Amino acid sequence: MNWRRGFLRIWIVASAVWIFGVVYIAGIDRLKPLMNPHAKFQVELTDGSVHTFDTGIPLNDLQAKVALAFTRLGMKPADVAKSQKELIDELYKRNHERQSNSQIVLVLVAGPPLILLITGLLVGWIARGFRGI
Repeated sequence: MNWRRGFLRIWIVASAVWIFGVVYIAGIDRLKPLMNPHAKFQVELTDGSVHTFDTGIPLNDLQAKVALAFTRLGMKPADVAKSQKELIDELYKRNHERQSNSQIVLVLVAGPPLILLITGLLVGWIARGFRGI
């Protein structure tokens, strides 16, 4: 009987069950920001028009798109600048929250299996130290 191989197989099966369970409960959508860190947000303005803003484009381009959307509403230039800054700050805040949530799920997915593996390796290393030569 090979204890090392048996425990490794138990770890593989338990880790797979853990990973699939956490991903199933949390939802695969919570991990998507890891693969695509920039999001597109749809914003409905006061006139009912819906605009999509992509946080992955350069800031200057995003500012221009937001300013154009607000200008089409008939806002004054001073109000456009203030509203533009508020909206862009909110978009980046939401995108940061998405990324933070996905990182938490990643830790929940990978953390326990890695801790269990390291603990098993350390226990095996300690046990080998007690064996006679």
